[in-house]
Amino acid sequence: MYNKIFISFLIFVCTQTLFSQSDYELAKKVFQRYQYNEVISLLSKNTKFENLSKKDRLEANYMLGESYRVEENYKLAEKYLLVAKDIDDEHIKTLISLGSVYTKQNQWKKGLKEFIDAEKEDKKNPFIPLGLANVYLEVDSVDKATLYFTKARELDIEGKLSEIFIG
Repeated sequence: MYNKIFISFLIFVCTQTLFSQSDYELAKKVFQRYQYNEVISLLSKNTKFENLSKKDRLEANYMLGESYRVEENYKLAEKYLLVAKDIDDEHIKTLISLGSVYTKQNQWKKGLKEFIDAEKEDKKNPFIPLGLANVYLEVDSVDKATLYFTKARELDIEGKLSEIFIG
């Protein structure tokens, strides 16, 4: 009798683990295809991500936060990006995304801090000076904004920034 209950419990735990892992793997694929609503649908079912490794929990929270940011749900974006930042406070993509969220919410000082923290970690990422330029543009510091836009363009050796502006 107890063996059947124990075996049923083990099967349940294993299927839950596999379900979470498969949702995460699928979310990674659709995230790469810019299908943010699908990422939200897959990952918002169980946001604790207990069955994932620390690295995967970081990435799951980042993908969920970034997806909410793109969909302009800044409160939920901030929530999941802060969880990702708690896991790794030097994760560049999280810092950039969080800086963008704060900028969109007119929280200039917080946005500036995230972009400056990101710049300390990665001096060659063109999205960081682009984010700084946007913050400075919003606070009417045109000279600093121009300086950072120029720096972003100089760092953009792969031409990724034009994708943002062209589509």
